[in-house]
Amino acid sequence: MTTIKPGIKSGREMNASLLKICFVALTSCIVWSFFPIGISYAQDDETALLKEESPRDTLKRQVEALSIQLDADRADDRDAAELALLELGDQAIEFLPPISEDASSEWIIRAERLRKLIIDRSMIDVNQPSLVTLQGTMTGREALSQIGIATGNPIGLMRMEALEKTVVLNFEKTPYWQAIDDVLNQLELVLELEDSPQLQFLPKSPTARQREALPTYFGVFRIEPIDVIKKLDFHEESGNQCSISVALSWEPRLSPSLLTLDVQDLELVCDNGEILKAKPGQETEFIPNGSNLVFDLHFDRPSRAATEIATWQGAMEISIPGQAVSLEFTEIDRASDNRMSVGDLIVVLEKARKNRDVYQILLGVKSVSELDAEGLQSMVSKHEAYLVDDQGKRLEHAGWSTTRISDEGLGFSYLFEIEKELSDYRFVFRCPQSLSRHRLDYALKNIPLP
Repeated sequence: MTTIKPGIKSGREMNASLLKICFVALTSCIVWSFFPIGISYAQDDETALLKEESPRDTLKRQVEALSIQLDADRADDRDAAELALLELGDQAIEFLPPISEDASSEWIIRAERLRKLIIDRSMIDVNQPSLVTLQGTMTGREALSQIGIATGNPIGLMRMEALEKTVVLNFEKTPYWQAIDDVLNQLELVLELEDSPQLQFLPKSPTARQREALPTYFGVFRIEPIDVIKKLDFHEESGNQCSISVALSWEPRLSPSLLTLDVQDLELVCDNGEILKAKPGQETEFIPNGSNLVFDLHFDRPSRAATEIATWQGAMEISIPGQAVSLEFTEIDRASDNRMSVGDLIVVLEKARKNRDVYQILLGVKSVSELDAEGLQSMVSKHEAYLVDDQGKRLEHAGWSTTRISDEGLGFSYLFEIEKELSDYRFVFRCPQSLSRHRLDYALKNIPLP
């Protein structure tokens, strides 16, 4: 009699089990032998997809998952998600979902609080320049490249023989623009004062004044007079004036959207004590496009006794948009004042309709802060608007226009030529979610007069 203990199989059962295992293994080998390529491909495709995911995509998935957790059932989970998003900082703010009408009050409170904290923390202090610490002997190209990397101001260096010359650096917490000018002086180069998203350089003229004699630095900005013209008008006394061209540059990590000069009480003092007042009615608002801005200012014409402008003290206001975010609208074919808010903005997809052979999308933009129409225009001046089809392909608009400007907000119209039905697309509006305004004082000295 064979005694079988619980949990232990008899020899006959074990033999049967072994036969089953062998049969399954044999069957598996046969199946795998028929489909080796397909399974190998599937594994390779999955690996390729994982490899193709960029850090940006990984961050996006992480932020989206944490954003959902902001509305979790347990308060501890909600607090943990909010803390994790806060620790990710300004890199996460782009992927925070906008506030829609369907969101819960708990989620809205946490999302708005989180966004405000991140924006406040990441706001640039325009009075504090980037500092450079760099010593040694190297080529101009290496020096400029290292300065750009260290300060977050990437410099797109073109092919120039002068950049291969050797420079000697001894920077210890040196302000960015002073470091740049020091390197350029050694290379006998100057800034090309043209609209460009990155810094450009030109060979220095042999007859140019010493570089360090002209520029002035304040915060993240650099200001330099370019030329002075005295005009004598024989017919109109009011035509007598002194025109001064000025170049304003900023660290490339900034992207100002509006510059407003305060000229109402602006006065220049000459070396002989003459005071030159700014002419009335001249342009004082400028929209930058790149890393430099050149503008002209007009003053009273000085007498021949004045040989230079001894002091020039002025002020300006700079508007700097915050980080851009994307607001995505679905079911746009049935849109009727669909509303989303993000940061300082409320964006309303008013309607989408067919207009002859194209589709027209009407959009409204408002500010939830005390931003006026001018500030709102400045904030969204560099926006993007486009469609995305069900395959993820982006479709640019065929033209757009501003339909209204008021203190109540702005209106935009976009035209699209599409091949599919409008319901097959999503509408994306991308723009900065905040705007900071900064009042800056500057000073120029010893500007020679012709």
